[in-house]
Amino acid sequence: MFDFKHAPILLDIGHLSVDYVSRDQPPAHAVVDVSFVLREGEILGLVGESGCGKTTLLRAIVGELQPTAGSLQNDPPAIAVIILLHPRYELFKFPNIP
Repeated sequence: MFDFKHAPILLDIGHLSVDYVSRDQPPAHAVVDVSFVLREGEILGLVGESGCGKTTLLRAIVGELQPTAGSLQNDPPAIAVIILLHPRYELFKFPNIP
């Protein structure tokens, strides 16, 4: 059996938040205080209702949105595989992936 605890970290998110800011309205808190670590060999699924922040989180991971708070460290080629599983992967421009 593979020991994931010692596998390389591909994605490390700590207390990540993303707000959408508008001049005429208060900020919309799309992602609030999300934390997780994804290691090589692990599989992560994001499940939730429409509008709960799944796509916003993925867009922050690939660098299309700037997080409002928290930390995010990733291995860009590995993250491309995750995003390609998104049903509308054409939304992502992959700015950090060579």
